[in-house]
Amino acid sequence: MQTLTIIAVAIVLLSGIFYTLTNAEDFAPTAWFWMWERFDVAAEVNFASMYGATLWLLLSAITAFVGVLADRKRGNWFFFSAVAAYAALDEATILHEQLYLLGDYIRAYIPLTMVSYTWVIVGVLQAIIVSFFSLPLLVKLPRGVQLGLIVGGTVFLLGAVVMETIGGHIEMHFMGQVTWHLRLEIHLEELFEYLGVIIAIGAVSQMLLVEKTAQSVKLGFRVYRGHEAKQLTV
Repeated sequence: MQTLTIIAVAIVLLSGIFYTLTNAEDFAPTAWFWMWERFDVAAEVNFASMYGATLWLLLSAITAFVGVLADRKRGNWFFFSAVAAYAALDEATILHEQLYLLGDYIRAYIPLTMVSYTWVIVGVLQAIIVSFFSLPLLVKLPRGVQLGLIVGGTVFLLGAVVMETIGGHIEMHFMGQVTWHLRLEIHLEELFEYLGVIIAIGAVSQMLLVEKTAQSVKLGFRVYRGHEAKQLTV
């Protein structure tokens, strides 16, 4: 997890540095501008967005593998894996920003003055639904795994919901101008999202037991509370 964290921090720092250098040159098409486009955490189809999508895909793959090894509640693991796969697609395409139409519809009936970007409303509803369907699995997990998933989810939502909402208010305050305040918020938002997913990857990985011998590698599923571990010899 340390390597994933270092890469995440490096991408956010490079995005900020290249933005600062590009801004100093009034966004002239220089080498700094080219580098900023590749690392801009607010853009699509570049290193930053692809790294975020890769983290979600890694979480999806590990969760699906844990589901294969699990002796029960496989459906919960596969549901979790599907959610992570959807999040990977969203990270690569910023799909969530297209949910503003539904968000506008909801806010028309339920005034939510705290919300700036209305797609955040839909995002919160999605988080509630995912949490509800994940709860039966969560309560059966070892305490450390539980804590890791809760902390990871909280850190991610701190970026995806709280920081995103703050960014919307900053943008409205400056009448749509992209100021340094907004750019700083965007970088913090993306960092929290990266870290949240990385923490979740670390937590889910704890459900895998690996035992190496001279002849084989034994893959095991860490016990639920009150159940024996399931092992698979490769």
